[in-house]
Amino acid sequence: MKPKDSQAESMDRRDFVRRSLATATFAGFSAAASKLVNPAATAAAHEVTPPQLLGQRDKLLMPHAVFRELQLGSVLPEGWLHQELNKQANGITGHQPDFCFPFDRHYWDSNERGQDQESRNGGIFWYPWEQMGYWTDGAYRCAKLIDDRRLRLLSMEPIRYTVDHPVDGWFLGPRKLFDISAADDPGRWPQAVFFRALAAAAEGENAPDILNAMCRHYLRDTKSDYQHGPYGPRDRVNIESMLWCYAHSGEQRLLDKAQDVWSRVPPADLAQMIEDKPSRKHGVTFAEVSKLAALLYMYTGDARQLEISEAATRRVFKYHMLVDGTPSTTEGLRGTGQLDGHETCDVVEFNLTWGYLAMATGAGEYADRIERALFNAGMGSVRIRSILRETPASQGTKELRPRSTVPTAITALNIHLSLLVAPGISLVCCLPMSSACG
Repeated sequence: MKPKDSQAESMDRRDFVRRSLATATFAGFSAAASKLVNPAATAAAHEVTPPQLLGQRDKLLMPHAVFRELQLGSVLPEGWLHQELNKQANGITGHQPDFCFPFDRHYWDSNERGQDQESRNGGIFWYPWEQMGYWTDGAYRCAKLIDDRRLRLLSMEPIRYTVDHPVDGWFLGPRKLFDISAADDPGRWPQAVFFRALAAAAEGENAPDILNAMCRHYLRDTKSDYQHGPYGPRDRVNIESMLWCYAHSGEQRLLDKAQDVWSRVPPADLAQMIEDKPSRKHGVTFAEVSKLAALLYMYTGDARQLEISEAATRRVFKYHMLVDGTPSTTEGLRGTGQLDGHETCDVVEFNLTWGYLAMATGAGEYADRIERALFNAGMGSVRIRSILRETPASQGTKELRPRSTVPTAITALNIHLSLLVAPGISLVCCLPMSSACG
């Protein structure tokens, strides 16, 4: 759905939600059947050409879920949401590779030098691959939805290079992360982040070669047991992409591997995650790992796994929630006093987790919490004049000009969770964002 001049400009959030209802598809139905959702509503909406479904997605994606995501490109933004994504593409996300480390150094695109070598401030060597993974994911999804050719080509560069240059014929990533000592090894956490961008591009470009490369990587990877990684066992987060690969390829070994990785999690780790008391675990790690059991439930129907994720989430709601809807997390989970806060990454990560729980359970509470956090902790903290730039002296009198910007990670969150669809229910949960909020 593309904006239609003044009509698009005047569309508010409620109009966007109402018109999006017409585009919901039933899980398990073909793309063509999506036009049968609600004839009256459909007539009021713009026509959208459904994307060609990738691989086995329509048959195998989250068979036990109440809701599931539509393939990227099934519904396109219009109105103020389209305007916000344009701001994103033309603002900081679209120009970070022009001036900002590490986005200007070709990570996932031939660069083998870590942050300890590339940055004048030094640092942990593998950070750039993690950060570039987040950028690529958000930038590609933004570009795809608003048909921004420049940003799309820019974000596809690291994706295409990585897929076309596997190490040892299978490993997706730099050789520096392949040949590495155990003491320095970040595990497969950088891949867990970057592979979300690969999945987005595979869907958006209808590119089976990207899917095949991801499947090959996981099936041939015997170097990692997926039980390690930084700031807690973040290797396990690759379960998310293993299941995505299974859903699109139909390769049973990928589902088996995801289940095997989870089965190796020590019972003490699971017990610690669901304890009825405040946690001090790293916030991003808690959010990322606590969603995995719910993901496995959506593929296996094992209700015990869903109970684990829900118990962990109740713990966060009970002991760590701040008034803006996001848990108190400055690196580790914190209290709820007047000096406690959170980082942008936690706004994103916890909302992604709650999105999966909304899919698994169909409970509206999770959608309500996502909306509260996204508009308040997320977009409410990004104001039009929150970032200023100084006009160069060569252009005359110095002045400060506003530069509205939306963090790339929040763009990725918005696009990941923009549509959840349910079998037999014409319902869409839209999670747009606005830099004018707050």
